[in-house]
Amino acid sequence: MTCDCSRHLPDSRRRHGRLLAPALLLALCVAPAAALESDRDQPMEIAANSSDINLESGVHLLAGNVEIRQGSLLIQAATGQVHQPGQGAEVTRVVLEGEPARLEQALDNAAGQMRASARRIDYDRAGDTVVMTGGVRIEEPRGTLTGERVTYNIAQGRIQGQSSGEDGRVRFVIPPRPAQAAPGDD
Repeated sequence: MTCDCSRHLPDSRRRHGRLLAPALLLALCVAPAAALESDRDQPMEIAANSSDINLESGVHLLAGNVEIRQGSLLIQAATGQVHQPGQGAEVTRVVLEGEPARLEQALDNAAGQMRASARRIDYDRAGDTVVMTGGVRIEEPRGTLTGERVTYNIAQGRIQGQSSGEDGRVRFVIPPRPAQAAPGDD
């Protein structure tokens, strides 16, 4: 079942929802590569097996095969919460959960794809932070970051990783530079 929850909201609230996903993915990039800029100009489609919108509290609950698409952006999770308190207010927080919740999006300048997964992704728009917990893995062409908890402070451009895994370490894998073809190799 597809639920376009935004069609029940005033136009001003629909416009604010369009800014959510690109900001979330920009926050998840490991390196300075940026999410595809044109995605934010695309309509956002939200689908789930069920939805429960509390208009008084502004909490939108999504359950079962949650999928959010906007341009090249694809988010898949088991459940989601969108907090949008007050009539005409901006989204203040989004929480996605799954085994794992997954995100992918094209990067600007044909730099490839960014993929991220974690059991919980908590985007606090007011605090300008994204906290990913539980088996965090962020992959993009410049490398891979894994850990149990990754906090990205968007305003400060600061990523902090923690791990409670077997060896208690955060891991970065940076791929080697591509081999250059030897002269005469065609």
